[in-house]
Amino acid sequence: MGKFFGNLYHIRNIIYIRLSPYEQKAFANYWPNTIRGFKRDFNANAAYFIPPLLLFVMIRHWANAEFEKSLRKKPEDYENDRNDEIKCKLVLKNFSKRK
Repeated sequence: MGKFFGNLYHIRNIIYIRLSPYEQKAFANYWPNTIRGFKRDFNANAAYFIPPLLLFVMIRHWANAEFEKSLRKKPEDYENDRNDEIKCKLVLKNFSKRK
């Protein structure tokens, strides 16, 4: 447009208003406006995403607990097993046959 800042062209019916780059603040009120905007958006949308999120967390917690429970051995499944002495004798007997 012009040669330097302040030497703007004069064109009829067009008004140019410029602010010197040295006089403006690049990030004026950036953080306060960002935080306020985040709070506003969070409060506006919280009713839509918090209930499904809580439901997902509760189901995940329950599923992990059930999975851990299923990995445990049930003592009643092993009530009719032979005792350890008989098992050791059988193992030693089979081991001696291999030689």
